[in-house]
Amino acid sequence: FREKHAQHVARYLSAPSFRPMCLSADVRGARANGTEFPVEISLFPVSAPGGVEIVASIREPRPLAESEQRLAAFLELAPDAMIVVDEAGVIRLANAAAERLVGRDGAELRGLDVAALVPEPARSRHGDHIRSFFASPRTRPMGQGLELVALGRSSAEIPVEISLAPVEVGGRRMAVAAIRDVSDRRRVQGDLRAANERLEAAFDLAKLGMWELGLRDDRRTYSHGTLALLGIDETHADTGKFYEAVHPDDRARVHAATEQAARDGLPYRITVRMRHSDGRYRWLETSVRPMRSASGAVETLRGLIRDVTDEREAAAALAETHARLEALLASAPDFVLYCDLDGTIRFINRAIAPLTVEQVVGRRWLDFLPPDQHAASAHAVERALGSTEPVEIEVPARFPEGSWFSCHIGRVVHEGAVVGFVILARDVTARKRAEAQLAAAEQLTSLGMMSGALAHELNNPLAAARWGIAFVAGDG
Repeated sequence: FREKHAQHVARYLSAPSFRPMCLSADVRGARANGTEFPVEISLFPVSAPGGVEIVASIREPRPLAESEQRLAAFLELAPDAMIVVDEAGVIRLANAAAERLVGRDGAELRGLDVAALVPEPARSRHGDHIRSFFASPRTRPMGQGLELVALGRSSAEIPVEISLAPVEVGGRRMAVAAIRDVSDRRRVQGDLRAANERLEAAFDLAKLGMWELGLRDDRRTYSHGTLALLGIDETHADTGKFYEAVHPDDRARVHAATEQAARDGLPYRITVRMRHSDGRYRWLETSVRPMRSASGAVETLRGLIRDVTDEREAAAALAETHARLEALLASAPDFVLYCDLDGTIRFINRAIAPLTVEQVVGRRWLDFLPPDQHAASAHAVERALGSTEPVEIEVPARFPEGSWFSCHIGRVVHEGAVVGFVILARDVTARKRAEAQLAAAEQLTSLGMMSGALAHELNNPLAAARWGIAFVAGDG
């Protein structure tokens, strides 16, 4: 100690205060005969004309009084770390849990300034907090609302919660500090906070929101994503005015669904119109799950909400487009068929007499052709599937009987893959019949011309014979 004593004096004079000396060390004094003995030294700064002088109170350590012994025994029973400090902030007692928490043994803790267990910048203000507590001593949590940290061995920071209570020991006022290690809780809370932030970010990205409704107090809690979807703030959402934003035609359904879920506890899904802050109504779909209390009663509804306005508008536009297309196809004079790759008919724009649309869809298109046409027709489909240009064929059909169709076959491509083919079939039965009649007429004409020529050839030899007979008879 003697070699470093000058440094200790200079350090004390730089910030003089009433405190024990060498709190973390086993201080010993030396007698004239050279023997050593344990001592307790308290330092007092005194203003003097030449500056600050130091008054040192030196005494032998006192054994624990009976009241302190009883208190120490009581502290050992506590599961939390417990320390007792006096009005100067000096630790007088510490239980085994406190020793384990900060990594110091009891001898090292007793006599230590409790500020040594407090990290900066809180350490420099800790003396003021101690004086404030003793000025109005009462049982209370320390640093309420703050995340407190204690210093362990090697300055390791330990998240803690501290509760303070005044106590009198041997006629002196002291404070008992119950210190609880909350490292695991803080870690779990941090993980939960991070998970919630990630979930909120995912919901924001997906334009989803969460909400909760307490059935007992009608209190609503909304995520930021939900508030953004509704275009309202927390104050507006937590009042009865919330239902005013629901479209008048949908309010009865909302109330009925809520009451039903409160009764039977079953999840449900509902889509309603709600007025946004911009005055326009938006379609919102919410999936709701009732939550039961320990008694089994439904006490909370939790829901996931999303804006489906664009989906509904797109679906309505698509339905309108389909309706126009179906009307156009229904009025078309030709048959339009869509078949998948195995030739099964999945759509036809109108019935093929005497069959209905339902009797046609689901059958293979080759079923409507004579068997002797199957091979050539299948080959035409293969050529169409492998080409960007349609393939044209004319085939007879079984329905209506004796009919002929001119078919244009083209492939259907979706996302780069061939998924089927379309057949545009035009009834050419009348043309085929006309062509047959024309061919028959032409055949008759050819037969007539052949008969005339034959008659001419037959007539010419007879004329020569008649001339010869006439010549012999002397007529010539």
